[in-house]
Amino acid sequence: MKYIYFFIIIFSVLFIYGCECKDEDMAEPDLAFKTWESIYNPCIGNYEYLDTRNLYWTPVLGTGGQQWVLLYYRDVIGQEGFYDCYGVPWFIGPGGTQLVSYRYVENVPDFSRECTKDAPQPAAQGYTTVVDPNSNDTTEYEGPIVIFNDIPPGQSRELNTVINITIFGIYINEYRVDPIDEVLERDENNNFLRDTDFDVGRMSSTKSSFEIKPFDIQELKKKSEPFVVYKEGVAERYN
Repeated sequence: MKYIYFFIIIFSVLFIYGCECKDEDMAEPDLAFKTWESIYNPCIGNYEYLDTRNLYWTPVLGTGGQQWVLLYYRDVIGQEGFYDCYGVPWFIGPGGTQLVSYRYVENVPDFSRECTKDAPQPAAQGYTTVVDPNSNDTTEYEGPIVIFNDIPPGQSRELNTVINITIFGIYINEYRVDPIDEVLERDENNNFLRDTDFDVGRMSSTKSSFEIKPFDIQELKKKSEPFVVYKEGVAERYN
């Protein structure tokens, strides 16, 4: 019986060794942004697999201190604006207000090859361009370059970008993976910023936008529907 165990151990070692890929047989990594990710939804108290393109978290001062609220930006004609996870509209004023977007950088496996290399210490960066609709003046903000630990194939890393709401205007958010071009990838053609609004599911750079519009609280009250006014880090609900 002991000989059987011995041969099982030897076979297992040879099998594992035989399945290891040699470096020359492995595909280069390919870094891209995922549009879908498992996100905690505070309204249901559980995780959901959600489209992250128009999701934002924001810090709100409450009775128990600072709390993080999940908002999504609806770009349907006639319904443009931010809503919480209960569907209540939020009207956001500039000055001391921040929104935080999250993007997830994945090392996409090459399924035509047996193995894909780890992406060694890749980087990503967020950008925000603010457009004044009255003057068309633009102001650009660059987020820090974030360097991650190595990303194995099929795994992802989280990039968060802080967006400061400074004026009523249009906010264009762009995200680029590997901005310092230190990772050799099998698809080097997708490493530049693209003028697109998520027209494909995975890409090396992504872009989204939203508009912060002026609002009149008295006019909003006439609709007899609940809404939230959020400015300078404080959210006030009207029923």
